[in-house]
Amino acid sequence: MTLDPRFEVALSQAMEGGGAISPAMVSTLIRSLENAISADVVKNVQPIILCSTQVRRFLRKITERFLPSVVILSNAEIAPSVKLYTTGVVKYED
Repeated sequence: MTLDPRFEVALSQAMEGGGAISPAMVSTLIRSLENAISADVVKNVQPIILCSTQVRRFLRKITERFLPSVVILSNAEIAPSVKLYTTGVVKYED
C-alpha cells in the first residue's frame, strides 16, 4: 500500500519542526492504517506500507507502538527490478 500524500506532507512538516506530531494526527494516522490493512490481515497477507525515504524512519517510530507487525518501506529500499502492485492507499481522513 502507499501512503496518502497528505500524510507525507504532515510527517515531513513535523520532522522539520523538531519531530513533534500532534496526538490528533497520530490518532488519524493509526486509524487510517488500521482501516487500510484490515482486509490484508483477514487474508493473512503481510501489510507493507510504501512511503518516501524522508518520512520512513519517522513513520516507523510512530507505527511500531501501535501496529508493530506492519512493515514500513521506502522507495529506496526496493530494487529497481521488483514489480510493485499497489493494493490500496492509506487515506487521510479528517
